[in-house]
Amino acid sequence: MERSEDQGKQGSKCTLVGESNTAIVNIGGVECTALIDTGSMISNISKSFYSEHLEKHHPLEQLETVLNIESAAGEYLPFLGYIEARIDIPGVDSE
Repeated sequence: MERSEDQGKQGSKCTLVGESNTAIVNIGGVECTALIDTGSMISNISKSFYSEHLEKHHPLEQLETVLNIESAAGEYLPFLGYIEARIDIPGVDSE
């Protein structure tokens, strides 16, 4: 196998990692940019985003059971609760 002249050089284009999979979405009536992860079982939002945009119309609910959420790196991800909100992605039919 031949080694390309560009391999290992700083600034060369790496084809192993693609573009960030983000899109403009609407979460509970608020338009924002979000990371789209179709393999995720949950969607996370920051406390500051929730407080600024969603708290008034989407009260935070507490879980009745213990739920351990891990990041993709396997680290524990603390959470305050959950909300149920509609998420719309332009061009994707959710019906």
